[in-house]
Amino acid sequence: MKVLFFFLLLLAAGHRCAAVTSSEDAAYMHLLAAATGADGTLGCKAGADPCDGGWAGVRCELGRVTGISVRAKGLAGSVPDAANGSLSVLEDLDFGNNNITGRFPLLLLPRLTYLWLDGNVFTSMPETFFSGMPLLQVLNEPHQQPTSNAGIVGSLDGIFTNTTAGFPFPSLDAVCFAGNRMVGTPPDMRGGVITKLDLSSNLFSGPISFITGVASSIQHLKLSHNEFSGELPDFTDFAWLGLLSLDHNKITGVVPASLPQLSRITAVNLAGNLLQGPLPEFGKYVVTDLAEAAAGGSFCRLDRGPCDPEVAALLSIAGALGFPLIVARSWLRNDACAGWIGQVKKDKGIHVSRPFNKTISPTTVQAHVK
Repeated sequence: MKVLFFFLLLLAAGHRCAAVTSSEDAAYMHLLAAATGADGTLGCKAGADPCDGGWAGVRCELGRVTGISVRAKGLAGSVPDAANGSLSVLEDLDFGNNNITGRFPLLLLPRLTYLWLDGNVFTSMPETFFSGMPLLQVLNEPHQQPTSNAGIVGSLDGIFTNTTAGFPFPSLDAVCFAGNRMVGTPPDMRGGVITKLDLSSNLFSGPISFITGVASSIQHLKLSHNEFSGELPDFTDFAWLGLLSLDHNKITGVVPASLPQLSRITAVNLAGNLLQGPLPEFGKYVVTDLAEAAAGGSFCRLDRGPCDPEVAALLSIAGALGFPLIVARSWLRNDACAGWIGQVKKDKGIHVSRPFNKTISPTTVQAHVK
């Protein structure tokens, strides 16, 4: 009996020792609690140990903080920078749906795999923020929320750019920066294995050719409500793509035949763009907004079928010039004589009179449309 009692005392003592947080983690956790108001809302008292079970949302192992989950806990203020060694074994971090503001801090988190920042009002994120997160798998993926809405301003330059060592996040699976105020053209993510990418409801612009970098892995792609322009890429290599949301941008040109031919595609949103050419035909089980897109001015016809030969010929010329916006905004529907910019009807065809600061030979046009 004495031996058993002594053994139980040792176990209890070991448990108490294991609960004592490392000095680096403890110092940062108290700083974080004070800066965000967690000392009051989550019971993170100044004299309490973060790993003793009294701090809500904190998970520890052997005195090290391995998880912080404080979603929708009414936190405010800003997140402080962490000194080297702080939270070095943290695996998941969830600050979602609070009211945290300011620049997101510099943290060295070599074991972090899950990061949620959505539903806050962060103003910026340092380009070097992710440099110490080689194991990151999920970034900002919302918890049953329509957007991440972290409030971040800036661009993605330098975050996902390839380096001499290859893609900086080889384990990254899901990325969501939706509902922010980010600008510029996203960089090529070639070399990653991203399956879910959501950049919707931002101010991104430029061509969407960057998506070809994730063609071999992407399953859900959401780029809606931005300022993306230019043509759609060839989708032949997007074998796993199931959901494509590109609505409400400035995308021009003709929908490539490779998109409707994808075997796993189940939902496509294209409305609110400046697409031209014939209405694409998807499988009967694919959910689309093509009717809305056509009613809004995209495509030459409201129903399926080829465009008028003169329209098709002129679109082939516009395609050679990259489908400029000025042309896409004017060359609508299926009658090239119905107010198309730069078009003058002649007895033997249609002449183009330099509608987009490019020299086009009327003879060349006539050869297409006679």
